[in-house]
Amino acid sequence: ENLNNFSCVSHPIQLLTSDILSDDNFVDSFLEDSRMLIVTSKKLCERKLDEMIIPYVRAEAGIFIYADFSALFPQPATFLDEARFSQILQNVAHLVLTPGSSQRDLRPGMFRICFTWVSQEVLEIAMERLSQVVYKLRKLGKFDWDDITDGYFGYVTKCGIPKTGNHFNLFD
Repeated sequence: ENLNNFSCVSHPIQLLTSDILSDDNFVDSFLEDSRMLIVTSKKLCERKLDEMIIPYVRAEAGIFIYADFSALFPQPATFLDEARFSQILQNVAHLVLTPGSSQRDLRPGMFRICFTWVSQEVLEIAMERLSQVVYKLRKLGKFDWDDITDGYFGYVTKCGIPKTGNHFNLFD
């Protein structure tokens, strides 16, 4: 049996794709523009993590940065703290970072940040929201997070929104 029938690319699409990829000028320009966007987003993400004093693995290639938020957690850090931090990011800042536990990391507090998934404008807003959450958690100190309510974080979703009135909700 041919199981590929359900995922075939139609012949007209194959021809169109072939034509586009045969245009060396387009491909070169596209790759150069993509490289520039990726590098700019990576630098923005690294700059904001440096400002937050969050350790991370510098990306040499790829579309992710792996950051260590465990210093913000009650000590000793646990995967329950990691899950709570992830929940805070989603509920308060409307950010989705991939927890290290879902990538089989043995250390709680590691998160993968994809810096190429959104536009640079949205990435800047996201990093500012992340910065505000980090600031609030550091201000609170390291203790049992059971007492933290989403209200403690205030208006994190207002961070980084341009004064022009444009509103961006990330991943809602």
